[in-house]
Amino acid sequence: MFAEQQREYLDKGYTKIESFFSAEEVAKILEDVKQIELGAIGVASDNETYQFEKKNGETTKLLRRVENPHLYFDAIDSLVRSEKIVDLLRHFLGENIRLHNSKINFKPPSGAPVQWHQDWAFYPHTNDDFLTLGIFLDETSEKNGAMACLPGSHKGKVYDHRNVETGEFCHAISRSNWDEALDPTEGELLTGPVGTVTLHHVRTLHGSGPNHSTIRRRFLLIGYAAADAWPLLGCGNYGDYESLMVSGRSTVFPRMVELPLTIPYPLSMYGDRIFESQRALTQKYY
Repeated sequence: MFAEQQREYLDKGYTKIESFFSAEEVAKILEDVKQIELGAIGVASDNETYQFEKKNGETTKLLRRVENPHLYFDAIDSLVRSEKIVDLLRHFLGENIRLHNSKINFKPPSGAPVQWHQDWAFYPHTNDDFLTLGIFLDETSEKNGAMACLPGSHKGKVYDHRNVETGEFCHAISRSNWDEALDPTEGELLTGPVGTVTLHHVRTLHGSGPNHSTIRRRFLLIGYAAADAWPLLGCGNYGDYESLMVSGRSTVFPRMVELPLTIPYPLSMYGDRIFESQRALTQKYY
């Protein structure tokens, strides 16, 4: 089972499984998502949980991202730890797996793009057995801003994600830092129906264009790592860190692998808010 997807993931750095979740299962997820959307109505501006689209420098009421919804909504917390997802992950990460983060990107009509980047630049670990699983909550196409991945890029270099003008970490790659190996025109769009699941490696180059359609693109993203991948930036509260185990056993003996990496410092004034940080980039692709 999933042998074809395993081969594609190892070769390209990403794969997808169309209609992995049924319409009924997606409807259950959307019950929590609707509560999230209702909760955003009374929020005045960006905060640690809710982020909104900007227009002409002003905050709109259009929700574009919710950070770590599994911390606040029981159904999503159950989903990210569910046997259906964990069983799939074991084919890619082995038996011992830790949850890293979650987010929902809403990308409404005219919603902003996400510039080309590698997640590995945000949170390097002692090894790169680390991926992000995505769930399409709406039909996803090129028109409404599907994610694109660059085949084989997970085997290559790690790019500098700093703004070349300021030196600040900006969660994106300035065009002047590109080389012949980074050609976004060769990226593969990951499109599909509601319920499709994607998996992309932590070093895979990826990005997504703006939403040019009238259809929003809600995309639930969940990061997972092998339990022996230790975060080089530290883990914060160790008890909380241990509570993120979703399969197998934890360890205090991390597996060390010689890998290219970069450290996400110095942070820009926008901190970990990727959209605002990328907006400050002057050498954009999208």
